[in-house]
Amino acid sequence: MAIRQFWPFSIPVATMLVSWAVLVPLAGCSDPTRQTAATISVTEGTPYPNIDPETLLKSTFGRYRAAESYSDSARVRLAYDIRGRRENQWAPLNVRLDQRNFYVEAYSLRCYCDSRQTLSWIKDESTDDFGRQVSVRKPPAQRGDWEQLTLDPVFQQQLSAGLGGPPPQLDWLFAAEPMKRLFDNQHTFEFGSQQSVDNRICQSVIVRADSKRYVFWIDREASIIREVELPSMIAAPAPNLPPQEMTLTVQLSSATFQPSRQPPTIDPLPTRPHYVESFVPLPPIEPAKVLGNQLDQGMLRQLQSKPGAETVSVVVSFPDPDISLAVSQLLAYWHERLPSEMSARVRVFHVGLDAPTNRSLDTPVTQINDDPRSWCAPFGMPNGGVSFVSSSGELAWTQETVLPNELPNLGVIVTDVLKGVDVAKRLKADWQSAQAAYQEELQRRYRAPLQ
Repeated sequence: MAIRQFWPFSIPVATMLVSWAVLVPLAGCSDPTRQTAATISVTEGTPYPNIDPETLLKSTFGRYRAAESYSDSARVRLAYDIRGRRENQWAPLNVRLDQRNFYVEAYSLRCYCDSRQTLSWIKDESTDDFGRQVSVRKPPAQRGDWEQLTLDPVFQQQLSAGLGGPPPQLDWLFAAEPMKRLFDNQHTFEFGSQQSVDNRICQSVIVRADSKRYVFWIDREASIIREVELPSMIAAPAPNLPPQEMTLTVQLSSATFQPSRQPPTIDPLPTRPHYVESFVPLPPIEPAKVLGNQLDQGMLRQLQSKPGAETVSVVVSFPDPDISLAVSQLLAYWHERLPSEMSARVRVFHVGLDAPTNRSLDTPVTQINDDPRSWCAPFGMPNGGVSFVSSSGELAWTQETVLPNELPNLGVIVTDVLKGVDVAKRLKADWQSAQAAYQEELQRRYRAPLQ
């Protein structure tokens, strides 16, 4: 299934959803780029003399559950440092409710419901808007029945496709007991500072849940949440970069319980949509057309240690020397841990004009002093990548990079090539079969929308 993650990082999904998992069974004020007033110092004493912070937060959630209308222009921000510079990544988490009608923008997912039907679709150029599929479902019979939509696995995955998890507003608005897991007897609640958020004076409520810390910024006058600071996390911001601390913030700009006089601005449906009762998982992408091609003799001679020997050559060729070196080191680690009978028949090659100074490749990697771009074209990868070549010079497999969790799959490819399996032919045959099955499933799940 081709599910695009909003955050272009190599962080496992289980890690990505950790921020809300402790709080939400299904599934909100500090930003240096936003112009706000300076933090207002808290006066001595309790900010709310007649209410404790836990009760304040619970009663605020109660307003959402009772609201007949709600709208915001929410987004989630991931902030981190890379090469000494502060970087921010953003994704939409908009929610709008009007009686029983609602509209959600969560990462790439779009969902619109009126009294007649619920339409869901995915905005994602890399998958042609998820195959131009539009899910057509009955509207929820009752407000709390909205969770029935998440029984669709693709819908659920897209709803939680980013580091911030699903929009917390959905839990506040639709759950019978909003954020029930937050109010654990072991968790502590306390008032924090006040400051201006979205040009409104907000009071912070700090929740300490085990080792995690959440901060809810509540508009004192409107009793609405304007921002949530999620626990920071340690993760690598990009492949081949060391892990570091990242901060997550859900900014609920323009949040209001007042009904809007204007209809929501809704992203258009995909062109020529395929209407289905539930999303059909996408088939695998088409194998690279260069698979099965024969390498020219000049390149092949540089890979062969013994002419005719049954070996597999793993070639790393990236124009960026830092990426090339990092991937080569990862493959060296992988090679050292192969069974001896396999490692003797596998060689890893690093293509580059010069190796970085004061750094050397591990012993299992053989250097080829050549322009990596001249190797990228035959392998069908203009930006570089990793390629597997059989002893006869046939290109068996290519991929744009290698991540640590993918290393076991490489052993499967090597085993098949050493057994004489025509990997390229098999992949193309499997893809054609998957395409046919996908088209058949689209027809089986067809559901006409109401006009």
